Amino acid sequence: MIEPGGDGEMAAASIEAIEARIEILRERIERCRKAMILSRGAIRCGAGLIGLALLLPAARNAVVVLLGLSAIIAGFTWLGANKSTREEAEAALGEAEADRDGLIDGVSMRDVVVPFRLP
Repeated sequence: MIEPGGDGEMAAASIEAIEARIEILRERIERCRKAMILSRGAIRCGAGLIGLALLLPAARNAVVVLLGLSAIIAGFTWLGANKSTREEAEAALGEAEADRDGLIDGVSMRDVVVPFRLP
């Protein structure tokens, strides 16, 4: 139990703020992971469209090839943007967890003694 008054309550408030920040960072990392999956799907769809245009004479159309190239370029761009955002969030998450652990280690705790009673 944190001692009432003084640094203990301030530390508890700081720990709660850091916990909220950690939760936000974890959600951001998860969103980036999902976006990276979608961007890989866009790359695969673009490659599939180009492959379709190469293999099927009926699909040999400049629009199909341009759509495929656009999907590939957009997929790589989105993948790179989300990868760098995820890496930044993971670095910030590590720092926040280290800060939280430092605050928890620095909090002076007091023993709570509960007397044992037989019913």
